[in-house]
Amino acid sequence: MKNLLAFSFFLFFVLKGSAQITGNQTATHPVVIELNSVLSLELERNDLVSFVFSDLNDYENGVEQLDACEFVIRGNLDWSISWKAETAFFISAGPTQVPASVVSVGNNITGYLPLSAQNQNSIISGVKGDENISGNRFSLNYRANPGYDYDPGLYNIDITYTLSPQ
Repeated sequence: MKNLLAFSFFLFFVLKGSAQITGNQTATHPVVIELNSVLSLELERNDLVSFVFSDLNDYENGVEQLDACEFVIRGNLDWSISWKAETAFFISAGPTQVPASVVSVGNNITGYLPLSAQNQNSIISGVKGDENISGNRFSLNYRANPGYDYDPGLYNIDITYTLSPQ
């Protein structure tokens, strides 16, 4: 009986020990990455844009400022950009009110939209990524054509650009 009991203990420890030696142990550790929505609009070139109307040709045909502003878009969402004038009329020291619509914004690819105090429907959109993605770095032109309808003077207006997820 003692031999049977000793053999049973021996067999138990041998089998238990071999199970630990030959078996693999695993553990699982969950990892979570939370990616929030991000969009960034940078105005790379923000120089003062001046239109000088000095001769009849300027008044007849208007004046264009090519590459008046350059933008860089970065983000993890597709996007669109819209713009509006901060006021419906240019600000001046004189009595003449020049409407924002004498200036148009756009380029030769997208076309031009006259300024308004309301957000314009976007004509420029792009895809997620950084400035190395085609279309996420671009320039806009300004065209001014007030004609002969307004008094001489200095007039100014601010344009606000809004980047939105698409």
